[in-house]
Amino acid sequence: MTDLKASLRLPMVDSGQKSGGWFFFENKSISLQLPLLDVNYFQTADEPHKIDVVTNFSKRTVTAKLSEIVVANPSFIRVHRSFVVNVPNIEVMDRSLQMLMMNNGDQIPVARRMLAEVGRRIRSFNGGEGGVIGVQ
Repeated sequence: MTDLKASLRLPMVDSGQKSGGWFFFENKSISLQLPLLDVNYFQTADEPHKIDVVTNFSKRTVTAKLSEIVVANPSFIRVHRSFVVNVPNIEVMDRSLQMLMMNNGDQIPVARRMLAEVGRRIRSFNGGEGGVIGVQ
């Protein structure tokens, strides 16, 4: 199996930009190349040692660890023990419910200890403005 860290490459654009870039994943059984903004989140799968890559159009199950995914790109943040999200695809963060609403409509739980950090990351990807992405 190829080294996961070597096959997850940073995007070809500055991390502060909201467009462009690619997510690459490769191992012995699958090779994925997806536009970075199509990747909504990663979640632990029902099978051990597997994660689901959830995009705007599909869900793929691959062999990997969330701890390896989160370091692959600065727009990824681990929000819960079972979830890593792509920050630019967060539409709403509801602090009272401890949930994120992704741009595909999926709701992702946020660990209480991560609420402040997730809010900071949303604001940093939003250029410090509060109008585009709702942080409640």
